[in-house]
Amino acid sequence: MARLHSGQAAAPKKAPLSVKRAIWAANQLRSKPYRYGGGHKSFDDRGYDCSGTISYVLGAAGLISSPMRSTEFRRYGQRGRGKWITVYACEGHTFAVIAGLRLDTTPWDNSSNRWAPRWQTTERLPRGFEARHPIISLSEQGPIEVLRDMKLFRRLGSVSLLIPKLKLISFLIMLFLRNANAPKLTNNVVFISR
Repeated sequence: MARLHSGQAAAPKKAPLSVKRAIWAANQLRSKPYRYGGGHKSFDDRGYDCSGTISYVLGAAGLISSPMRSTEFRRYGQRGRGKWITVYACEGHTFAVIAGLRLDTTPWDNSSNRWAPRWQTTERLPRGFEARHPIISLSEQGPIEVLRDMKLFRRLGSVSLLIPKLKLISFLIMLFLRNANAPKLTNNVVFISR
């Protein structure tokens, strides 16, 4: 879970790069005012509304290519909560939970009446909102995390992988070769050094 200190969030060490970028981007918006329609035409604006804020953050993370409105976020990515990022959208409002912290423009936490992009520690009930999440690229994760996510890990140490699908094996080999700290692959057995 991300940590919050003086209004700025610190990303967890194990977070994917896109999540770290999203958190960094959200931290940049702390001094920006709320502006209705802000961030809709361009990621770069003087102020941001709710969907402009979430667009800015997801754009910086490389998860969208252009700003989106609240109604468009209702169809974004995949349904349900994400492991790292969840966007909550309804007609007229959008907020996100990134690495456990809520990014919102409303004064929902009652500590102030200020409408502006900021991190909030209080939970907001998502009643009436659709939960959506981006697809975090597998290439952003290390090969060990990919295998865990794919539920191919049986135990630490040596792992025998007998996978009949050549495409999956090719993908894993490519991923291992791209990662400098990748386990050594020999005869369909992955040896993991600690």
